[in-house]
Amino acid sequence: IKAGFVQELEAGLRLHPMTAEAIFKGYLEACKVVVKSDLPCLPLRLQAEACENVGLNTELARILETAQFSHEDPEAMLRWDTLAGGERGVQRSAGVGWSLWTLGREEEALKLLFETAARPNLSPDDRLSIYKNMVWVLAQKHDFAEAKKVETLAEPYLTGATLEGAGRFLNNLFLLYFELGD
Repeated sequence: IKAGFVQELEAGLRLHPMTAEAIFKGYLEACKVVVKSDLPCLPLRLQAEACENVGLNTELARILETAQFSHEDPEAMLRWDTLAGGERGVQRSAGVGWSLWTLGREEEALKLLFETAARPNLSPDDRLSIYKNMVWVLAQKHDFAEAKKVETLAEPYLTGATLEGAGRFLNNLFLLYFELGD
């Protein structure tokens, strides 16, 4: 710390960026081994950052399927999605969709979210989870036609969903009717 190679932060210690860059350049494969072995010890956000720093894109793709960073850091979510490459699973696809929405790319976001919710083999709860967020943001935006479209798409899955899954969707759907004054 005194020499400046390590910086003290509120959350702990980190290598000075110049030191880290030098280590990554000279010992990238060794860094990958260390990062891979220590991933389970880190919170998901730090796991994603560590994978990005050393180029562990397969591990990054796995992390994006278990956590969404769309509200926390939508730019990072999109950057990590690009780095991870390959096909997106449902969770990653939804995370990318909500990141696009958060960044104001609403048309692109809705297209991706509708495609994600229409995937085969999704459980009714998984579909309703995507639809509940869509109906909420569309009602807030007063895009009632699109919100009604989401309601129509979601309706067949209400009977197959768990009570909690159906309840969560219906809880968000109320906003549409509230905004319509109905």
